[in-house]
Amino acid sequence: MKLSFRLIDTTQFDLEVAPDSSVPALKRQIQQERSIPVEHQRIIHQGRVLKDDKHLTDYGLVEGSVLHMVVNSQPPSSNQHASSN
Repeated sequence: MKLSFRLIDTTQFDLEVAPDSSVPALKRQIQQERSIPVEHQRIIHQGRVLKDDKHLTDYGLVEGSVLHMVVNSQPPSSNQHASSN
């Protein structure tokens, strides 16, 4: 199915994805096609942030759904505190 993405800087793009894709698979596909690192992506649909433990079907995404993406310049803080040992 084709999904439409809108970024905060007014960039828009469409992406063809499998309807049963997981959120992490979608993020990896965006990284491959748009060079946006997975850890910097926050995808929002109808005011809800898509969680990594869910599938697209869990959010009711259908052909032509519009998603908004915020690209963070820094990964989430939980990744920044990883142990260096």
